[in-house]
Amino acid sequence: MRVHTRRFFALYALMTLLGLTLANQQAAAYNLEPTRTLKDLDTQILLAVEPLTIDQATTDLRWQEFQPRDNNQGISDKHYWVRFSLHNPEPEDRVEILSTETSYLDHMAVYLRRDSESNFQSHSLSDREPFSSRPVFYRTLALPIVLPAGTKTEIYIQAYHTKADSLTMGFKLESPSRFATRQQQEHLSFGLFYGALSIMALMASIFAITLKQRNAAYYALFLLSSIVFWLMLNGLGFQYLWPEAPWWHNEGFHLVYLIFVICALQFSKSFLQLQLLSPHLNVVFIAIQAVAGTGIIIRLIGFYEPILTLSYGLLAALALILPVASFAVWRKGLDYALWSLLAWLIYAAGLILSLISAATPLFNWGMTPLFYVQIAALLETLFLMIGLSKWLIQLESERQQAITQASEDPLTGLGNRRRLQIAFTQLKDRMAIDQRPAYVLMIDLDYFKQVNDNYGHEAGDQVLKDVGRLLLRTCRDSDVVTRYGGEEFAILLRASEIDSVIQIAERIRIEFESTPTQYNSSKIAHTLCCGIAEVMNIESQPSVQDMMRHADAALYQAKAAGRNQTYVYPHEHKLNHTQLTVY
Repeated sequence: MRVHTRRFFALYALMTLLGLTLANQQAAAYNLEPTRTLKDLDTQILLAVEPLTIDQATTDLRWQEFQPRDNNQGISDKHYWVRFSLHNPEPEDRVEILSTETSYLDHMAVYLRRDSESNFQSHSLSDREPFSSRPVFYRTLALPIVLPAGTKTEIYIQAYHTKADSLTMGFKLESPSRFATRQQQEHLSFGLFYGALSIMALMASIFAITLKQRNAAYYALFLLSSIVFWLMLNGLGFQYLWPEAPWWHNEGFHLVYLIFVICALQFSKSFLQLQLLSPHLNVVFIAIQAVAGTGIIIRLIGFYEPILTLSYGLLAALALILPVASFAVWRKGLDYALWSLLAWLIYAAGLILSLISAATPLFNWGMTPLFYVQIAALLETLFLMIGLSKWLIQLESERQQAITQASEDPLTGLGNRRRLQIAFTQLKDRMAIDQRPAYVLMIDLDYFKQVNDNYGHEAGDQVLKDVGRLLLRTCRDSDVVTRYGGEEFAILLRASEIDSVIQIAERIRIEFESTPTQYNSSKIAHTLCCGIAEVMNIESQPSVQDMMRHADAALYQAKAAGRNQTYVYPHEHKLNHTQLTVY
């Protein structure tokens, strides 16, 4: 898992670097006139509390010079007007594309009047109409303006929301070629962004399904809510996914914000183990989720402005509490929480600035903070994915350790009965590949009870440890060496012929007899019996029970013959020690 995760992040970094390089090369490939905004033109602005007609707007005395601070108007339902003039001194007509920065401007009315005309031509655009009604297939409201040759054109723009929302006077004027180039650059950037989020969501879903881990499922849901969140803000959802659903494009914003808050908190609550490591913060998270859920219900009932304020407030709360929670559990020893801390610190800084910029007229940045937040969101999801991967790696390591401990004898360090049964099943599965017969070698210490009675149980434990070291030293790495129970040991191994197994058994028996156990000042003499049974070959594959029954039968024969013996099942295959060849 660790190797695949590293490859993914290396591939992702390479794709990002390649994408940025292509974007820069593409921008340098065109010698295009720059994009113009209101601050680049001789622009005036008018704030009208009440709706005005174009005739009323032209004669209104409240027009003022447009200042950079006028770019952001905060949350407002008032009507804003701007006016400027464009002159085309060329001998041919020229086209300029007028577009807005924000994807959620409800209404934009454009009025044009040329030098030779007394009346205004009007064009009305709205994101409360199906996307197909737009004159330009673009994610924000856009309008081509024809500037006749040698003519000055007077332009008035009216912008407002049906219901109060964040309003930005971020209008752009571009040539068709410059507009098309910017679209291509946006498609590349958005493709990298949504592609990365989708890949990470897919990986998280695979982790959730294959490993059956809720954390990964919560992360996948969080990523999906993030994707919808940004599709709404970028206008790409309305452009490509729900073009005939203007109600959802307009009324669904704050529902998506609240769903995003719930998903982010649910993932973080589980990922950071708050119920265990910080119960108080866990309660706070649950309370915020309950408030967000209540807000969704209230919004569906029909209330708007209270939920607008609530959604902005909960996003701000999210940006503040998630770094705090990540830091708190990281200090308590949850190592991978450091990645959550880094992720949410980056995201929180961008989100707070974006919320202030959107909700108030304090900054004149327009939609720029939103794009920075989108970059921060990409880094955030990447860091969270690293943290989740480290958690999964740690979880897998703990699982393997638990399996090892469950299959290991704590006294000798050998495998236990469970390990023997697992190995037997694995050998059966591999029989079609490796057709060598398999054997089990059962070992039982002679008169072991007398060792415990005469020297104590600690001395008996020392004898068992010596047996374990002897078996590991004598057997091959591929052999499965286990303590079957008490003073019984079992070895499962493959061999081309029975004689090889007999030689291993005899080597163990002879070395154990000739090497007494040193315990305190005493030397404990001991012997053992070995029983050998063929338990598997290409023609016969008995059960685990049959395997042990045959080995026990051979072991019983060795003990009945006077102990310190090696017998092979069936019992008439007793070893002739005078013919032994030890290897």
